[in-house]
Amino acid sequence: MSKRYLYLLISLEGFCIMSIELLINKLTEPYFGSSLMVWTITISSTMFFMALGYFFGGYLSRKKNILILIPRLLATAVLCVFVSMVIRSFIPGLVRNLDSLLFSAALVQGAMLSFPIICLASLPPLVIELYNENFKDLEFQSVGRLYAISAIFGVFGTFSVGFVLIETLGVSFSLYFVLALIISFLVYFHLKNIWTLISIASFVILGGLLLTKAEVLYPSINNTSIVHIEEGLMGELVVIDTPLENNKGFKRILNINNIPQSVIVGGDPNAVSIYKYVHIISTISTLIPNQSDVLLCGLAAGALVGEFERFGHNLDVVDIDSRMYDVATEYFYMSNDDMNFVENDARSFIAKSKKKYDLIVLDISAAENQPTYLYTIESFKAVKKILNDKGLFIINFQSDLRESIKNPGYLIYQTLLNAGFKTKVIGNDVKDRDDLVFVSSFNEPDLSLIESSKLNTCCLENVFTKRIIAGKGVYTFDRREDVYLEDDLPILEYLKKESLLNNRLNTYK
Repeated sequence: MSKRYLYLLISLEGFCIMSIELLINKLTEPYFGSSLMVWTITISSTMFFMALGYFFGGYLSRKKNILILIPRLLATAVLCVFVSMVIRSFIPGLVRNLDSLLFSAALVQGAMLSFPIICLASLPPLVIELYNENFKDLEFQSVGRLYAISAIFGVFGTFSVGFVLIETLGVSFSLYFVLALIISFLVYFHLKNIWTLISIASFVILGGLLLTKAEVLYPSINNTSIVHIEEGLMGELVVIDTPLENNKGFKRILNINNIPQSVIVGGDPNAVSIYKYVHIISTISTLIPNQSDVLLCGLAAGALVGEFERFGHNLDVVDIDSRMYDVATEYFYMSNDDMNFVENDARSFIAKSKKKYDLIVLDISAAENQPTYLYTIESFKAVKKILNDKGLFIINFQSDLRESIKNPGYLIYQTLLNAGFKTKVIGNDVKDRDDLVFVSSFNEPDLSLIESSKLNTCCLENVFTKRIIAGKGVYTFDRREDVYLEDDLPILEYLKKESLLNNRLNTYK
């Protein structure tokens, strides 16, 4: 028994616990999303099972065969992670049969995290006991050093997974890499142990399933053809083709975590988006001259890029997920000749920008989530600083227009007014949840000046575009000085909780 063995073991424990927590969350993200509620479940579950592990490890430390227990615990953690990856294939069926998405998330993440975390968290008490038995110099300082090593390698594991492994290997193979570390430790120190051989066998089987994309790990999607699939820190990105209802052609869909982000009809450069807000924003953008400076926050599949390029605008596009650029170009026929793409967070880019724009469009979502910090009064005031005097600020947001301080759409409208914008909002009906388009400027936006001669046939024939030109479906509300969203009180995600959960449930049902 050496100190090196104990230090390596405690380092491995810290690295693997935090890595598994993050990776299990990313593994289930396509099914439950990445909302604050889901992350709360993940973190709470991890802490609960760590507490159980520490308690269990304290009980085991009284045993006389600690060196035999360690490989058993490590091998059990490997086996349970393997089982967790298989559990993933049952998630869609579980969600369809349970009405509560959060309960489903707690149930699944509890099952996937429980035994791996408990087994790994049992190790620190055993390490402390072995340290005391073999070196007889155990003091509070030594205990603190061991837990400090565990925490430091936990930080290292989090950064390694978050910034390197997922981007390089994807979620599933990153988890496979973590298991490889555990097995390497077992092989080096416990080669002749039967539990080492069991963990190696499960590791080999899992590797085969991953390499063959077996359905037990990668459930298929009915009536669709998967064109492209990619795991990453920003979520699971899937491009699929699915037949139209009349079986005359197909539509191509960009999904992030199983939520559609962009949909086009057809499979050629002339394909058009079926989302009405794209055509509404294109129509409103005729209020600014051709060849204006435009900032688009949120790329997705690039539908708005094509609209703006028709007007010859000088286009800057900001998106925090660099994969969007490649996917939009390769699978959604986006032209990249006249645009400048920047990988960055939209608010960070706006805060640092020294360039002023004639049009700024905020069209951002992460699956069904829209980053709430982009819709605060502080964010909108930052937008004002880079908007020209006659410029337009347009926001696309899913909500309704009920005059209630608990309604996200109404709160965003009031926040725009209190930030100093004159605003009109376009929607189907006050009570219907819809793609709302907020049109703001320093002066009252005059939608009667829309130049229909600039519009293509697709926009002109769109029923919603016709309504706007006719002055219908455009709403305004009186300003309330005490009602606005702010950075210090991020309530938007809580207010959107019901719609977020229903949106994801409806994906399965």
